[in-house]
Amino acid sequence: MKYQVLKSYLFTLLSISMIGCSGQGNDISIGKKYSIPDSLYSFFSDSLIKFDHANLLFYSTNAVITDIPYTPMEFEITYLTKIYKYTDTGDFSQFQKEYQSLSLKSIKSEGSDYFIIGSERDMVAKYDTAILKNKYNHFKETNLIINFYELFNRIEQFYDSNTICGLSKGYTILVLKSGNEYIMPEKYKTEWQILPDKIKHGYRSGVAFKGGKPYIIYWVVAW
Repeated sequence: MKYQVLKSYLFTLLSISMIGCSGQGNDISIGKKYSIPDSLYSFFSDSLIKFDHANLLFYSTNAVITDIPYTPMEFEITYLTKIYKYTDTGDFSQFQKEYQSLSLKSIKSEGSDYFIIGSERDMVAKYDTAILKNKYNHFKETNLIINFYELFNRIEQFYDSNTICGLSKGYTILVLKSGNEYIMPEKYKTEWQILPDKIKHGYRSGVAFKGGKPYIIYWVVAW
């Protein structure tokens, strides 16, 4: 009898210990993940719950989930973009109205009153250092959006080398979330001396669409 009680006690103790170790291991693993917080692009999935007639056309990201050490040699951004094609014009129109009402900033792709944030290599390949310094010092935080050039330059229907952001003319780009804080794990933090203190780090997310076209572009960038 005593043996059975002792056996049950040891089994229970071992089970509790294993559960505790398992939970601790998961916490450590999650802490090592490298990804953009879901809250910045939660509207991606929320919107699609309402609209059943949408197909994913294009997906691009470098927001990988990995335990591999992140050691960039230069300043990098982290991004995620998705393009959906809608087949129901009623849903599409309602979608546009909802996000117009929520937007912090509305930007025209062919306009000149905004600028882009991109990786150091991409930006210095296109702009002179003095021009970049002037641009980043001049524009307000919501006037700064993701650089679509490197993402869409192989997708002709969305790409235009003559606009600042690289999207075709006629696109409305909405900024839905914006902030100037570093939201990634600290060990991935890199800085680019060319950026002024007010936008040294930050994040933006939103959508983009064009009148007469059934496409919605979801985007998020963090740096």
